[in-house]
Amino acid sequence: MKKFLLFIFFSSLLFAKINIITHQKFAVNGQAFYIKVVDEDNQSFKTLKVKFNNRTYKSLQNSSQIVLPISYYTKKGRYLLSIYGSYMDGKKFKKKFYLKVKYGNYKKEILRVSKKKTSFGSKSLKRIRKESKEAKKIYAKFSSKKYNKKFIYPLNSKITSQYGNRRLFNGKLKSYHSGTDFRAKVGTPIKASNDGVIKIAKHRFFAGGSVVIDHGEGIFTVYYHLSGIKVKVGQAVKRGEIVGISGKSGRVTGPHLHFGVVLQTSSIEALEFIKLMNDFVIK
Repeated sequence: MKKFLLFIFFSSLLFAKINIITHQKFAVNGQAFYIKVVDEDNQSFKTLKVKFNNRTYKSLQNSSQIVLPISYYTKKGRYLLSIYGSYMDGKKFKKKFYLKVKYGNYKKEILRVSKKKTSFGSKSLKRIRKESKEAKKIYAKFSSKKYNKKFIYPLNSKITSQYGNRRLFNGKLKSYHSGTDFRAKVGTPIKASNDGVIKIAKHRFFAGGSVVIDHGEGIFTVYYHLSGIKVKVGQAVKRGEIVGISGKSGRVTGPHLHFGVVLQTSSIEALEFIKLMNDFVIK
């Protein structure tokens, strides 16, 4: 995995001197983007938010760092970011700068699956819509839970399909890969990437045996295509705890684990996110 560098942008404001630190000069669709706001006089922030592409995001862990989700569907271009907040004494500040977004170098995949997973009857469509609505509702709720452990991979195995790959199912159904696939024969134990609370633990139409963990502050990890689920909704789990066993359930071409991260409602590249969190946010 590539190493991260820090880039500093300077700005003198009316009431403050603010430095904006990022891990690279540009953002990539489908990946997280790290921002740290530093006051030259070492004043502490009470609140800190950033507005990007008509959405507002809060800082993570403390009031100086933001991990911004750049949606896969974000078009390349130059975007205006507004960073604003307040100091402990009540004074407010605001900083604007432009962020360049580039397209990721995502590959194309051609897959063959059961026709039942590409052509849907009314019963299947009803189930698909219900499961999608349920997931969106879960991801929209940001618990205030904090975390202080570094994230881990759910297993140590070869990656067979990267996040962001453009997929063509049975020659016609198009989608993109919202997670990272790890090689895993049926029955391989799958670990929780970090402490959290189970929000989904059941079989679903596309994802098969599914576990979703809420890590707090809008961070979720997902574990799909399981053949067995070892946890229940509402259960608290610890990092490294076994949440299920791998399988080939749902829409798959063979046994594997689909692992993903949802950050403030956007599915982003999980391994890059883990690197950012472990390198910069979690001490």
